[in-house]
Amino acid sequence: THTPGATMQRTLALALALALLLAVASAFFAPPAPSAARLARPGALHMATHVNAKATKKHRKNRPKKHRLSDINRAAPAYDVSPLLDPSLPPEVVVVPYAE
Repeated sequence: THTPGATMQRTLALALALALLLAVASAFFAPPAPSAARLARPGALHMATHVNAKATKKHRKNRPKKHRLSDINRAAPAYDVSPLLDPSLPPEVVVVPYAE
C-alpha cells in the first residue's frame, strides 16, 4: 500500500527532523574548552621577558617631564627659617614650675 515516493518523503522528513533536533540541542551544550596542554606546543616556555615596574618606579617613569627652559632652570625655593627664630615673638610653649 506504500508507494516508493511516499517512503522517500517520509525518510527525508525524518532526516530533516533529526537534523533540526540536533541543531537545536547543540545550542544548549557548550563544546569543551581547549586545555592549556593542547594549546601550547610541547617544549614552549611562556614566561615574561622582563618584570613590570611597580609603584614608585612606575610613578617616577610617568611623571610630567620638564621641557620648558623656565622649568629646567628653575632654582629650588628658599625656605627662610629665621622668622621662626625671631626673639620678639612670644614662645609657643611656656613651662610653668610646679608649686608645692
